Amino acid sequence: MRVSSPFLKVIQYEEIQEKIAKAYEKMKQRAHDRKNKRKHGCATWKPRVHNKVLVRTQPSSDAIAGMTGKFIRPYEWPYMITSFCCRSVRQKWKV
Repeated sequence: MRVSSPFLKVIQYEEIQEKIAKAYEKMKQRAHDRKNKRKHGCATWKPRVHNKVLVRTQPSSDAIAGMTGKFIRPYEWPYMITSFCCRSVRQKWKV
């Protein structure tokens, strides 16, 4: 048998409001964490002459030879930087 009283409804309403408030705080905290998540990696890399680098390539499949593009490595390496033409162009030499 279930007892229904106005006092019980108020308590249930307050519990629901507390749960909603906790859920909202948790949602805001997760959004804040997502916004402030740092990217891991070397974003301040300064290339220099004689550094070894990886070169990203576009893998293309060769059906006749039996090579599928998704199994080809996306990087060719190692290459060494030999000189700079300008800020964005680097000459490389395969090691």
